[in-house]
Amino acid sequence: MSAFIYYKLNNKTQEYLCGPLVTIGRSRTNNIVFPDPKVSRNHLLLRCLGEDKYYLIDMGSANGTYLNGKRVIVPTLLKNGDVINVGSRSNVLTFRLNAERKEQKEAEDLEDLATTFALEAPAIREVTVLVADIRDYTSMSEQLPIDLLAKLLGEWFRSVNDIIEKNGGGVDKFIGDAVMACWLMSKENPEEDIKKTLKAAYEIHIMTEGLNRTHPQLPKPIRIGVGINTGEAIVGDLGSGRLQDYTVLGDSVNVAFRLEKASKELDVDLVISHNSFKYLPKPSWEKRQRSIKVKGKDEPVKVYPLKFHELIEV
Repeated sequence: MSAFIYYKLNNKTQEYLCGPLVTIGRSRTNNIVFPDPKVSRNHLLLRCLGEDKYYLIDMGSANGTYLNGKRVIVPTLLKNGDVINVGSRSNVLTFRLNAERKEQKEAEDLEDLATTFALEAPAIREVTVLVADIRDYTSMSEQLPIDLLAKLLGEWFRSVNDIIEKNGGGVDKFIGDAVMACWLMSKENPEEDIKKTLKAAYEIHIMTEGLNRTHPQLPKPIRIGVGINTGEAIVGDLGSGRLQDYTVLGDSVNVAFRLEKASKELDVDLVISHNSFKYLPKPSWEKRQRSIKVKGKDEPVKVYPLKFHELIEV
């Protein structure tokens, strides 16, 4: 299914076919350009994660991005027919999914069902899942001016996405004030895959600390919690070959979310499962292990609670 953006420029309706990433702003370097002083140079972006799942992300714009009349603070999944206002009410974008193309694709698939199934059927793969969450977001959103909140979160989410991709992972989804990312594990060198995940977690922490330094007006520093788990999951390849177009489902994902929640309960920065740490040299983890109860699990789960500075030792 194709996605399109419709908007008016010089009293003419424009149609833009969305790719994996669509940037919108006043600068000519953007895919869609609004020459309006109320529009920031780099105002917002649309990020495709999975098949036709486009998230709208404000990039810390001065005058805000509005979705169906409501200001966008965190990445928001777009629906067919959503209306986006950029900077002012006069700059209107309409997001459309091409249903006709969907019907055509379904007809094409039926012509060769066996081939389609062989190419697109989900597989069972070992993956490492990272969940990073902004702590006490509700309290922060109540204390900060909405302009500052939007700018902070836009920068944070954009930077997290870049860090994960730089370290070989892919963002699977944005969920409110949290990000879920995954790494497909290689049989040849799983240790390197785990190290990339831990490196990404540490770089997200460093980036967050940088935001705290550049915004001294914050009532308290932004803190994050991270959960990391490795295990088998259902991995569907949505066709492009990009890691961002894999979707990951299963108990391994659920455990990663539970471990992120446990990081706050244990008063640590990260909680990493034994299933992940076992791929690292034993001296780096053998004295750190403990067992905790996790919702949905009958038996305690072996984990390694850590502070971010301890990742350097690992």
